[in-house]
Amino acid sequence: MKGIFISYRRADSAPYAGRICDHLRRTFPSVSVFMDVEAINPGADFVKAVDANLADSAVVLAVIGPQWDSIRDSAGQRRVEDPNDYVVRELATAIQRQANVIPLLVGAAQMPVAATLPPSLQELSRRNAIEISDSRFAEDAERLCKAIAGALDLPQDDAPYRERASTAGSSRMPSSRRRAPGFVAWSGSALHCWCCTYCPRSSGGMSHPRRRHAARRS
Repeated sequence: MKGIFISYRRADSAPYAGRICDHLRRTFPSVSVFMDVEAINPGADFVKAVDANLADSAVVLAVIGPQWDSIRDSAGQRRVEDPNDYVVRELATAIQRQANVIPLLVGAAQMPVAATLPPSLQELSRRNAIEISDSRFAEDAERLCKAIAGALDLPQDDAPYRERASTAGSSRMPSSRRRAPGFVAWSGSALHCWCCTYCPRSSGGMSHPRRRHAARRS
């Protein structure tokens, strides 16, 4: 098992998850980084694809935003209390398999306390978390990369890390243009936003076959 699996809630942390995914793929080009929206082919069995990639992943990233444990379904039940919820299934399976589960706190989220979690996820509250902030994304992402490199027994060279951090830092937008955490780059007059990949109202939005799966983990 050498892969990295990103578990997230679309309505809670999709822009962060997408940005983290891209950073990890640049940093570890030879390692499989699984994020369901981009990694599942049209027509593939969603559940089987997720389970197969989860089984092959030694590191599972639990991206936790401010609403991660409070989002409710149409019946008013907290999704985190539903054993069939995709995020619950992913993390409960990873914990049971003793994968290296790393909580990533985004959007100024706080770590959920054990009392608010179902028994299958209570161990998650004891895992040491890494905060990923918009203002310190380059530095926080490099901390994450070093932790993953250690977990996967990958070679670590400080020079490439410093180079990537410098490049990522220089590409930050001026504060006057930083409209939301998901915005990552200007291209002429057009602004590319990670939210657009997952937002049904954006151009292309959820109409893409691979994006329809994202609705399952809202």
